[in-house]
Amino acid sequence: MFLLSGFIDLCINGINNLFTYETDFLLQCIVGMLIVLLCERIFICRWNIVEGAGLSAVCILPDD
Repeated sequence: MFLLSGFIDLCINGINNLFTYETDFLLQCIVGMLIVLLCERIFICRWNIVEGAGLSAVCILPDD
């Protein structure tokens, strides 16, 4: 998770360098939130499905 947070920091800093100071702060927050959610979702699903580590039940479908 430490490496993932460093990668997310690099992504958000790169995106923030594209924005100007006139860009709405709420838009910057939403874009940053989407980056974090996407990165964590990909990491957790890969860790659970491929590695079988069982970090969380986010990617596991219930048996009906």
